[in-house]
Amino acid sequence: MLLTCTQHVMIKVSSNSLSVGKFAHLVVLPTGVESAAERLVNSSQREGGRDEEIVVQFQDVAVGKTAEKKFKIKNTSAVKTEIQLVRQNSSVTPEVFTFVLNNKNLQPDDLVTLSVKFTPMIINEVCIEYFHLHDRSGGSKTTIKCVGTCKGLCVSFASDTIQFGQLSCGKTSTKSLEIINSSDCEAHYQFALDSSESVFKIDQRCGTLQPRSSKKLICSFQATQPINYYKKLACVIHNQEPLFVTLLGTCHSDAVKPAILEARHVDWYNSLTYRGLSGYSPEQIDAMEKEGNVCLDGDGIPTRQEDHQHTAMEEYFHDGYYSHLAFAVPHVSMNVRDIDFGRRIQLDSIMQKSITLTNHTKDKITCVWMGDTSHVFHVTPNSCDIPPLKSTSFRVTFKPTAPDQFYGAELECYAFYKCLTEYWQLEREYISPPWCLPLGTTGHTFSQQSETFLPKLELSSQKLQFPAVSLGESSFTSLLLRNTGATPIQYDFSNDNSGVFLMKPYRGIVEEGQQQVFLLHMSPTKAGRCEKVLQLRLNDDDRNTQKVVLVGYAEEAAVKLDNDGFLFFRPTCLNTFSTQQYGVRNTCRVPLRFEWMMSSDDAKLLTVSPQSGTIAPNEHQMHKWSFKPKEESRTLMKPVLVVTTTRGRLLSKSYLVPAEGKGTLGSLRAAESSVDCHNILAGCMETKNIDVFNDSDCDLHYELHVDSDKVLLQKCRKILRARTIQTIEATVQPTTCGTFTVAISYQLLSSADDTAVYIGEKRHLCYVVVSAVFPTLVATDVSCHGSASGRNKMQLWNLLNLSRFNSLMMKPLPLSSTSQKTTESMMASRPQVDMSFGAAPVGSEDCIINLTIANTGTISTNWYLKVEIDACVAIHHNC
Repeated sequence: MLLTCTQHVMIKVSSNSLSVGKFAHLVVLPTGVESAAERLVNSSQREGGRDEEIVVQFQDVAVGKTAEKKFKIKNTSAVKTEIQLVRQNSSVTPEVFTFVLNNKNLQPDDLVTLSVKFTPMIINEVCIEYFHLHDRSGGSKTTIKCVGTCKGLCVSFASDTIQFGQLSCGKTSTKSLEIINSSDCEAHYQFALDSSESVFKIDQRCGTLQPRSSKKLICSFQATQPINYYKKLACVIHNQEPLFVTLLGTCHSDAVKPAILEARHVDWYNSLTYRGLSGYSPEQIDAMEKEGNVCLDGDGIPTRQEDHQHTAMEEYFHDGYYSHLAFAVPHVSMNVRDIDFGRRIQLDSIMQKSITLTNHTKDKITCVWMGDTSHVFHVTPNSCDIPPLKSTSFRVTFKPTAPDQFYGAELECYAFYKCLTEYWQLEREYISPPWCLPLGTTGHTFSQQSETFLPKLELSSQKLQFPAVSLGESSFTSLLLRNTGATPIQYDFSNDNSGVFLMKPYRGIVEEGQQQVFLLHMSPTKAGRCEKVLQLRLNDDDRNTQKVVLVGYAEEAAVKLDNDGFLFFRPTCLNTFSTQQYGVRNTCRVPLRFEWMMSSDDAKLLTVSPQSGTIAPNEHQMHKWSFKPKEESRTLMKPVLVVTTTRGRLLSKSYLVPAEGKGTLGSLRAAESSVDCHNILAGCMETKNIDVFNDSDCDLHYELHVDSDKVLLQKCRKILRARTIQTIEATVQPTTCGTFTVAISYQLLSSADDTAVYIGEKRHLCYVVVSAVFPTLVATDVSCHGSASGRNKMQLWNLLNLSRFNSLMMKPLPLSSTSQKTTESMMASRPQVDMSFGAAPVGSEDCIINLTIANTGTISTNWYLKVEIDACVAIHHNC
């Protein structure tokens, strides 16, 4: 088509574009490492095509602290993608693992840093959570398993007993007490002691210990009453069970000198308590021993004493008052442990309240109250005797000294057997330590028209999470209150009428700049979530009220089984094993003890590893099952999983897991019944591939056998999956000429390892037919030109001795000549042939002889002709 300069034409061009769809692929790498081969140490590929799992392990992180681990994610594909991180449904509360991803969109070959943080909230708890990391297209998926352990404090005393010995009334004895913090975080401690009212005093009643440090406290003993003193003093520690220190002292006056109380007397009393004999006075024990009603050893300790173990937290709470539980019947009880006088407006008036003490022993006791009428809080009468199984009332008086003040104190009463005042009359030195009865008192003198102090405080948390427990088990936690103001704070926590939650102490005074550690106890009565909101009333003013939420869980044994509780095995060859990974997930918040149980018939076919053990909360644990059928049939087995709580009432739950397996007979076959190996040079090696088929429904472990050394097989023991093909390399190495037939057979094995046993007889697989030959060369024709042109073929044949040449070339070569040797060494092993080229005058025409050599064999042959060169003869060409 011809176009002029004023014409226009439209040309339509179409094209087809071809593109390839790609899935994105994400690879998790340690920080700073980009090689996919250098994965996290704890990464693993699950069997059965399951997702890859990466384990991120946090070890011993202090409560409230945060630990962080980082790793990189690389997009190894050629397409961009968006990262998605999904938390698996978890029973762990609150969420202690958090992820920080600075960029969710990844270009090809890009790297992004993923940070995981662990902030534990409950001490001595193992936390496990699972996260799924995948791209938006769903091309790759990785499971990230986060495991963290929360460690608590480790605070201890250098000595748990302080023995002040004997001193006179009004004198003071001092001792040191070392408190040690062996942990990596701060420790807040507080002694349950009012140094202004007690005969025992500590210079730093509350305080803070820095990590990996210790502190020496000064303890003093000053008494005015000539009696024995014994107090098992509790030291309350935030985020740790309480510690106890035993304080012993004896006070003498000019008229009264009781026996000196020692630690061995406390041990003797404890042994009596274990036997239920501490309710009898030493005088009664002495009489019972004389009558033969009680058997004591040489040291006066009851025989067959029992070992009663209980935790320090249980001992602190289970005193029969704050808790309805008690480890022993109380010897002396008080109807109240805390008295709140409330508001007192007129300072000149007297405000009194009564308390009642009951003697539960079998002998008369004497009760002596510390302090006197000069104190703001005091008790009258100061001392009193109480007959056995009787009660006596006392009056507690509140006598403040200044208006607009808060007052608080913890009074102490020591009760002891009256017979100990005449201990020298006893046959043995039986000394029972006294019982110390504390009484908390509070009150204030603010008028109704005036406002109380504005409290300034800090709480460690306003939502407390108790460790989950099983039914019948108790759980504990702690709360720290700091008075950050310049005035005292009076606190008053509301009670839980249901009795599920307990707090100690729940009422008292915190001086300015001081702190108070509270211990809380949870004892659930039914399974499920327990929650209570405590009202913290401050300074006796409803406007200064805060809330503290208590949350806990009581758990029953529960697990979730993979595959809806069914276990299937693929068809298995008789007397061999097939394995299957089966997952069990603990869906409750307490560790569970598990055990697989099965009938004796099922135990002959099934084995599991592990058969018993413990599953942590929220842990998904894989168990390896093995099925070994004995007969060719489908079998239904019924193993039972029994899970039990590890503490509390040991509640159990059983899960029936139907397991189905099929036993079958398997066999192998070769693609060719006869594998031909023709024209192989004798003494040389050649490799042949043999395709082996497994047409059965089961995997087969087998071992190959050959009946001749002319055929070698590489790796004789193998495994061939069901309905698959496998290529076997057979190396043929004949040593002589001829045709050989080698049989290859196989024998089934129970497994592929060294402990496998043979199953059944050998079975024929195929034949290998080997045809071994040697190379053959012959001279078929000869001709000449030049000066020897006058000779005929017969003359040339004879002169060159070609008949001998042909006879030698038809003979088999030695094996060493066909091996990998140099040409020179090969020629040295062959006999020589003498060839004559006749004679010619000097200067005559060259003699040219053409020799025709033919390969009469079936294989190609490399040949080399070596001619010994005579000094008088010039050879122009060597072939």
